[in-house]
Amino acid sequence: LVIDDAHLDDAADITVVLPSDNKSTAKLTVTEEPVKIVEHIKNLTVMETSTAQFTCELNKMNYNIEWFIGEVLIKDRPRFRMEHHEYSYTLYISDCKVEDGSEFTCVAGDVSSTATLTVQEAPVEFIVPLKDVDAMEHETAR
Repeated sequence: LVIDDAHLDDAADITVVLPSDNKSTAKLTVTEEPVKIVEHIKNLTVMETSTAQFTCELNKMNYNIEWFIGEVLIKDRPRFRMEHHEYSYTLYISDCKVEDGSEFTCVAGDVSSTATLTVQEAPVEFIVPLKDVDAMEHETAR
């Protein structure tokens, strides 16, 4: 008897009965595969005000993961959003600020992946260019 691609619900007592009514029983135990990180999060460099995205991929779907900034658990932060789809788990950080630059960690059970976010300051730009001004001596030039 061969069971290909055993799953947890295949665990059972299995009995083989011969035509002579001889039988043999064995217990099939299927141990759950431990969670593994298939693809680690990567270091990111983004411009200020843009959105950063860290994605890790696990060998398990719908797994309960946690995200950390340094050693602080991320929860209930308006600019931080966590999503997962099948094996992929993503943290979005919107409207990035320079002070968001830090180490970010995805923790899944006993395994984790850490990467660094670097936020570069947006270049200063003129919104309205300067205009030529004529002024008389001893008057205010505006």
